Amino acid sequence: MHAKYLIADASRAWIGTPNWTTSAFKGNREFAVIDTDPAVARETEAVFAADWAHTAYTGADDALVLSPMNSRAQIESLITSARRSLDVYAEELNDQVVSSDLQAAVHRGVKVRLVTTVDDKIGSLAGVIPTVVRDRANYVHAKIVIADGTAMYLGSEII
Repeated sequence: MHAKYLIADASRAWIGTPNWTTSAFKGNREFAVIDTDPAVARETEAVFAADWAHTAYTGADDALVLSPMNSRAQIESLITSARRSLDVYAEELNDQVVSSDLQAAVHRGVKVRLVTTVDDKIGSLAGVIPTVVRDRANYVHAKIVIADGTAMYLGSEII
């Protein structure tokens, strides 16, 4: 279990990257959203109910990026759909498929920018992504991909 979310009154879903620790709120770079879309709230509630009951979640998986169901396909689709820009926050980048997708984006002319903390956790992308910023003030724990400034993935999957 690596998810970080909270559901309020079955109508609002807080979904984010922070662990429930002091450092998450005081020293890390983290992001979260509060989503009031009824489909997101329903699906988040349904996933929680399945996990609570120790049963497999078998509902529709179209409102959330959900591991292990659709996360790889959703994240890959977002990266490959980018035409102009990809802004990425990543604590680690060690998935070979995602790394290949980001490399392909660079090669097709997409401006890829990465904010991370340390070089040794970005694997084969070191030297491939032309614009990498190491955040020295905050530990980058966030996992975010923003495509063309219009679509975003935010979650806990280590991409």
